[in-house]
Amino acid sequence: MAEYRQIHTRIWKDSWFLSLAPAHKLLFIYLFGNERASVAGIYELPLPVICFETGLDESVVQAGLAVFIQAGKVLYDNDVVWVVNLRKYNDSGSGKVRVKIDKDIAAVPAGIVKTLYTEHYQSRYPIQPMKQPQIPYPAVASEQEQEQEREKEQEQEQENFAPPAAAAPKDEVEAIFAAWERCFPGKPQPRRTAAQREKVRERLKSSHFRENYETALATAAQSPTLQSESWFSFDFFVKNEANYQKMLDGWMTWKDKQQNGATANSASPAVTLAEAERLNQLLATGAL
Repeated sequence: MAEYRQIHTRIWKDSWFLSLAPAHKLLFIYLFGNERASVAGIYELPLPVICFETGLDESVVQAGLAVFIQAGKVLYDNDVVWVVNLRKYNDSGSGKVRVKIDKDIAAVPAGIVKTLYTEHYQSRYPIQPMKQPQIPYPAVASEQEQEQEREKEQEQEQENFAPPAAAAPKDEVEAIFAAWERCFPGKPQPRRTAAQREKVRERLKSSHFRENYETALATAAQSPTLQSESWFSFDFFVKNEANYQKMLDGWMTWKDKQQNGATANSASPAVTLAEAERLNQLLATGAL
């Protein structure tokens, strides 16, 4: 098997990647391209090895891993790393590749990273009987799928008849949705309904909102309370000016301190229980 790994060229237009410090860009690409990187996406990679091969200080590596973990891009604990999208871009599905993947997974020591990885891929690639015929029969949609399709069609019809908003170009409206998804990948994502788009257009009429909504989202994303509470959603964000202002002011800081007791060390790349639960939410909602 060729010793190369694929990384999509559009990474250089990805807003999250572009926001990284130069050293962290190097570290993220290194996790895809070092000689230990398995097609499986999970492999052993001791911290001293990372520092030696990248030339980065340990503190820089630890800080970068913490950033990646927070974003749901990487999981790292006890010298085991799971680069979430590595397998997505490198698993061709061929028999030889799957044999290699199984072999590499078996070599990874047990731990929380391997447990989360195994649970995720067992649900995506369930074991099939060896003699099951591979005949591409037409798929019959369930009643639930048919209902969801009808809802999408109705929403599309509503959007087609929605009045245009002169104050908010389409790309600016989409930027609001994208900003929420970057900051809260573990939460239910907006479905971009006609009602949600109209709310976004209302908020964009305010120049203060246009200039500060990214800061408001970034501030709210730092709050463990808002990351975990189900009532805090995209609809809450765009509902009115007051909610947006609360996010900008960091109004849940007091509750975060009350719940956590002390500020966590953000430089530690070890997986906490909260991070593990958050990754489970990402996997369950299909965000990864």
